[in-house]
Amino acid sequence: MWREAFIVAMVAGLWSIVLRMPVELFVVITGKETKAAAWWLTIMNGIASVFFYSPVVPAAITGLLLGDIRTGLLVGGTVQLMFIGVFIVGASIPPSPVLASILATALAILTGAETGEAIALVVPVAIFSQITQLGLLSLNTPIVHWADRLAEKGNSKGLDLLNSINRTGWDITAFVPAFLAVGLGVDAAASLMEAIPGWLAGGLGYSGGVLPALGFGMLLLIIASAEVWPFFFLGFLAAVYMEINALAGAALGVVIGLVYVKLKSAGAESTTVQPVTKAAEKTAVEGKLSENALYGALWRTFNFAGNYNFERLMALGMAQVMVPVFRDLRLSLEEVKEGFKRHLVFYNTHPYFGALIMGIMVAMEEAKARGEEVTNETINGLKVAMMGPFAGVGDSLFWGTLHPIVLAISANLAVGGSALSMLVSLVGIGGLAVLGHYYPFFWGYRGGVNVIAQIQQSQILEKVTLGARIVAMVVAGVMVATLINIKTTIVFFQTEAAGSGVALQGVLDQIMPKLLPLGLLFLVYWLLKKRLSPVWVMVVLMALSVAGTALGLLG
Repeated sequence: MWREAFIVAMVAGLWSIVLRMPVELFVVITGKETKAAAWWLTIMNGIASVFFYSPVVPAAITGLLLGDIRTGLLVGGTVQLMFIGVFIVGASIPPSPVLASILATALAILTGAETGEAIALVVPVAIFSQITQLGLLSLNTPIVHWADRLAEKGNSKGLDLLNSINRTGWDITAFVPAFLAVGLGVDAAASLMEAIPGWLAGGLGYSGGVLPALGFGMLLLIIASAEVWPFFFLGFLAAVYMEINALAGAALGVVIGLVYVKLKSAGAESTTVQPVTKAAEKTAVEGKLSENALYGALWRTFNFAGNYNFERLMALGMAQVMVPVFRDLRLSLEEVKEGFKRHLVFYNTHPYFGALIMGIMVAMEEAKARGEEVTNETINGLKVAMMGPFAGVGDSLFWGTLHPIVLAISANLAVGGSALSMLVSLVGIGGLAVLGHYYPFFWGYRGGVNVIAQIQQSQILEKVTLGARIVAMVVAGVMVATLINIKTTIVFFQTEAAGSGVALQGVLDQIMPKLLPLGLLFLVYWLLKKRLSPVWVMVVLMALSVAGTALGLLG
């Protein structure tokens, strides 16, 4: 089983170290920034984002390499739907589904277990991943103090290397458990699967159609409001009565969102935006930074969580971005020391909009080096002022709307056995990661502080966020109707005469098809609003599936 264990470990994170780290270490150690190396690292980081956020991709690849891609797609799609509304906020680390989907796929294939039995492993493995990641955040805290000592010496290379190496901790917490679990645990897992009675296996298999209610419940908890609820029901009814699929639902949502936002913003006055500071106005005209230095800063924006820790969160990631900047500006040793100290303070925001903040900070550092009146207080004050608002907008726009749209469509294709689901995630999640770093970073750099005024006066973020939420609600409505599968077998007034009795499912269908899945969704939504842990909701749904099938109430 050690061959299979190595395959699983490679998918779980070892691939990132093999393909990304040699190039990154070469650039960091030699200091030779090139546009080609920057694009390679940017693309690799984009793919890493796909593996981190979309269980379909690593699960399907695991299945492909172990000879059963269909199982990988089914497991990955089911797990993705279960966790569709889960993401990291600040230092709050939720249960992680990616390692769980990989191991569930591997064990299902290697033991011959049913998909439902493999899904039963998801909860404990996801919680285990959560614990290991929380442990990593604790271990990272002393390392940021090590970075402080390197900053005191003006050791740019050491600080650069420290964050790059430290980032591999995220990969290690995934591929080491994956390797050991498959290498040492397959025989034990096979014995456990064989001991599962038929009624329990059947109930666990049935839970695959029930558990998506959890993912959509968590998603609605994040994005639903009085303004956008009607669009959810529009998508649900379109799927029930017109039988549209997720892709058609997304297209419908885009059209409706564009029309709604246009009508809502009609009559808004156009305002000419004036530069906030002379430093911001001059940055794009009199810049000293080379293209290689800027692209070196760009790929480092992906290392925001290299030393994610409870004390200062993304501080070391922010400081690492400045390494090629300070080098290219040819600052004195004292200026380098001062610069790193300036950026090793608490920093936390959304990763993509964080790139915009980092671009503005690069512009400010360049203006300061050029002799503009830019003080330490100005730089840190702006950074602190932007962190909170940009985090709120970024979380709602990307984690709460754009990501779930892509993940929902991808999962829908995956549970149907289509490998196209992998392409949807790679383009959607990976593309968002790359473009979400590239454009905000250069927008921030070229516009400087003036970007803030542009954002405020154009209200572009509010418009995009509202439109994206509308699309997400329409897609969620479609997916609830198509992917939550629960039916009752209860019959009232049954007699011994053949064909007599009133089937409850038939009554519900006459009222409205898919009424039971809709009711289940709102039950989950209510439990989550009552602050019941998603893990416990997951346990409740699995118990409901097992009890319902065992008693003959569900089928």
